[in-house]
Amino acid sequence: MPRTIWTTPWQPGPAGGTTDATGTGQVLVSVTEFVAHRRADTLPVALAGLRLRRTWPRTTGSAGMWLWLDPHPVRPRSGSVSVWWTAQDLLAFVARPDHRRIVRTHRDRGLLRSATWTEAGPRCHGEILESALGLLRGTRPWPGHDDARPGPNQAFKDHLDGLIDRRLLPDTDPGPSRRTGRRSAERSTHGHA
Repeated sequence: MPRTIWTTPWQPGPAGGTTDATGTGQVLVSVTEFVAHRRADTLPVALAGLRLRRTWPRTTGSAGMWLWLDPHPVRPRSGSVSVWWTAQDLLAFVARPDHRRIVRTHRDRGLLRSATWTEAGPRCHGEILESALGLLRGTRPWPGHDDARPGPNQAFKDHLDGLIDRRLLPDTDPGPSRRTGRRSAERSTHGHA
C-alpha cells in the first residue's frame, strides 16, 4: 500500500508559469527528504520549510515548489519538491543565509537525503509532482541510492554537497554527504545515501 503524502499547493516562483525561462526545454527537479531522529523534531523542520515557502515568489530562478509531509506514526518525514530553471539557480538558493541558517539549526536532528534530475520541460506541474512522489512513496528508486550506479545528476549532487560542506558550513569537517547522529550506521546498512 502506498504511503500517504500530504503536499502543499504549488507555490510558483518568479519564473513560475509554464514558460521556459532558459530556452533549453528542461527544468531541474530537486527532492529533499528529512527524517528526524525524534518525532518532536519533525514539526520544527516542517515549520522552517513553511517560512522558506513564503519567500518563494521572490526566489530567483525558481519555477515553483511544493512542501510535503508523510504523517507516518512511527517515522514521519518531510521535505520539498522544487523546480528550477538552472542548476546555478538551485545553488544560489542553497547559499542564501536563511537556508544556511535552517541547515545549521537542524542538521544534527535527523537524516537528510536529496535527489536532483532534469525533466523535459516545462511539463505540467502535476506530472513533475507525481514523478517526485514516486520516490517518496517508494514506488521508484532514488537515483543513485539503491545501487552502485550514480544517478543522472550525481555529479551535480556531489558538487552541491561539497559546497555545503566546505563553504556554507565551515564549522564542520568537510566530506561527502555527511551522515550525522546516532542513526548513521543504520542508514548505511539500509542502502541510503
